[in-house]
Amino acid sequence: MLMQDSVLALDLHVGLFRYDAASVLNPYLVNSWQLSNDHRTFTFVLHDDWKWHNGRIITAYDVKKGWERYLNPRVGAWGATYIGTISGAQEMIHGVATSLRGVEVVDSHTLKVTLAHPDPLFLLRLGAPPAWTVPPEAVVDGEPAWKGDPVGAGPFQFVLWQPHSRIVLKANPHFAGDASSLNRLEFMIVPDLTTMLNMYRDGELDIAQVGVHELREVKQDAQLSEDIHSWPTAQLQFVGLNENRVAAFRDGRVRQALVLAVDRRSICERVLDGAWTPASEIVPEGVPGHLGENILAFDPARARKLLADAGFPNARGFPVISLVVAGTTESTAAEAMAAQLADNLGIKMEVRRVEPGEFLAGLKQQRWDAFLTGWTADYLSAEQWLCRLLSSNGSTNYVGYRNARYEKILDDAMRAPTAEEQLPLWREANRMATADAALIPLGYGRFTYLVRPTISGFACNLFGPVGFEKVRKSVVRK
Repeated sequence: MLMQDSVLALDLHVGLFRYDAASVLNPYLVNSWQLSNDHRTFTFVLHDDWKWHNGRIITAYDVKKGWERYLNPRVGAWGATYIGTISGAQEMIHGVATSLRGVEVVDSHTLKVTLAHPDPLFLLRLGAPPAWTVPPEAVVDGEPAWKGDPVGAGPFQFVLWQPHSRIVLKANPHFAGDASSLNRLEFMIVPDLTTMLNMYRDGELDIAQVGVHELREVKQDAQLSEDIHSWPTAQLQFVGLNENRVAAFRDGRVRQALVLAVDRRSICERVLDGAWTPASEIVPEGVPGHLGENILAFDPARARKLLADAGFPNARGFPVISLVVAGTTESTAAEAMAAQLADNLGIKMEVRRVEPGEFLAGLKQQRWDAFLTGWTADYLSAEQWLCRLLSSNGSTNYVGYRNARYEKILDDAMRAPTAEEQLPLWREANRMATADAALIPLGYGRFTYLVRPTISGFACNLFGPVGFEKVRKSVVRK
């Protein structure tokens, strides 16, 4: 099998909710739940027969203890941000409280969770693995470490980890959900996608991820092309224009000109062989708030006029821009985009590739003129892009975008008590930021895998593979 952290989490662990193959949120550990009239208090009733891998029944107390562990600043867990709107969570994150006052264990399988304020995204975040918990007896108290082997409650349980080689799981005999027909899973730790492709060719893997630079070769191979499967992702590939470094980027006409001068369809379909779907807006397809509109469609003539109106006729006086990337795929897309901007506007962009660590440090330190990267969600909300990438208060707004009207829409959306009331606000914010060219949306990512005909049931949702409990392997090749 392939090796991917998120797949391991889905197979080893369980949470209150999870996303199915259609990216729909479903109860998992939860048997039933209610929400109070003020949209602040959830009452969750858990299944009473689900067990940890060690055989102990899962209780409401386990969930509370797990969340308190994530909020402990000494643990530094990623999941703390997912449950941060629970009443008292911020006090724990900042080290001024040691217990989570917003969570009450009513009985062994009933949990009452009170939020600091209405939060329509709360359940969506509970469906993501970083919000899932583990048995308290299996972890070191106050530290990000296991006492022994990892222990969860998922359809598979831990057997073996060989560093730089493989991770082995076996079917969980205590699993209360649909039992898997697979007795054993081996996740191979492969250094790169080219090696993975060669291992698939040699019959060493049943499932292998296909990289952009292997995709053309795979599509042209008569046998391998029969095994290709592809799914859309909740991922935006984009170019950020740093207004804090380049004064010209503060003019919306300049940003719009750059978007209009880029033929995104050509880059995604021809240069990248269909590895990305051309992006027409900031919120990806399949995410509530996506408009399905091509707001700034490819139009070089209009782009040249906007650039001239902004004071740069034929790009005279426009600075040379450094466009920074961290990966091979991003470098290929960036070179194609730079060539288009040179041809269509006369703007010169110099593509520079750096190591991933340096790339991230440069983003945080605002050192890049422009950069090409991706942003992927693990729960289904437009907030993942509209707030995190473009809110002036956000720690990951690396482009310096500021728009008072836009901020008001975001504030209204985050204060809306229900998802239904949020949705028109997300749409309005998406339309405004896209039309204002706050980013250059290039493409929406895709998950592409080689899957042998002997394998059935493997699928991806918008976040990635959905786990292996429904995967089957036949003995005879179909």
